[in-house]
Amino acid sequence: MIEIEDLQTFQQHVIDEIRLLQDRLPEWRRPGPYIDHLRPLEPLERREAARLDRLLRQERAAGGERNRERAFRERARPWSEDERWTLRKRVWRERRDRERELLEQREQTLLQREQELARLRAQLERWLADILRLESGVHDWCAEQGRLSADTGITPALLDQIHQRRRQAAERHAVQLLARADVRAAIAAAMCITGRDPIALARAITPPLVALESASRALQQPVVLAALALLSARISDLDAP
Repeated sequence: MIEIEDLQTFQQHVIDEIRLLQDRLPEWRRPGPYIDHLRPLEPLERREAARLDRLLRQERAAGGERNRERAFRERARPWSEDERWTLRKRVWRERRDRERELLEQREQTLLQREQELARLRAQLERWLADILRLESGVHDWCAEQGRLSADTGITPALLDQIHQRRRQAAERHAVQLLARADVRAAIAAAMCITGRDPIALARAITPPLVALESASRALQQPVVLAALALLSARISDLDAP
C-alpha cells in the first residue's frame, strides 16, 4: 500500500499519465530545431542564421532589452567616410563576429536539445520498466528496445512504439479491473461527485483504490489508474455488472 505522505505525489503521477495518454501530439513529435540528432550539422545557412537571429532577439527582449537599445547596440560604430579604405576589412570583421554570435546561439540550442534527449531517454527506460511489470514474457523485447535506443539514439518512431505498447498494456489491465465489483463501486461513488472529468475522477478514485486490501499490483501503477479513469469516463453505466 502507498504511504499517506506519498499519496499526493502518486496522484500527480496519475494526472501526468492522463495528460500523456490524452495528448494527440506528444512532445517528441512536435516540430523543433535540431529534432533529428542523427543528421550531421553543416555550416550556417541563410534560413538557420535567420532563425537563430530571431531566437537571439527574443531572448534579449525577454531579458528586458528594448528595440531602441538593440538598434543602438547594433549601430554602436556607425560608418564614417574616413573609413572608406578599410571598409572591406570592417565588413569582414563584423560578419565574422555576427557568425560567431549565431554559432554560440546554435551551441546553446543544441545543449538544450541534448538535455531534452537525456530526459526522453530516462522516460523511455521508465516506460520499459512499466511494460515489464504489466506484461509477461516481454523481457527479450524490452532488452531489444534498450539496445536499439543505445545504437541509434532516441527517435520519435521508437518512442511512439514503446508508448503505444505501454498504453495497450495499461488499458488491458484497466478492463480487467473494471470487471471487479469493488473497483466499479469505488469509481461509481466517485463519479457521483466528480462527473466524467478524467482528472477530477482520478484524484477521487486513487485513495480508495490503492487502499483496497485486495488491490492488485496493477493498481500501484500510475499509468494503469490513468487508463482506468479514462475508460471509466467513457463508460455509460458503471453500475451494470
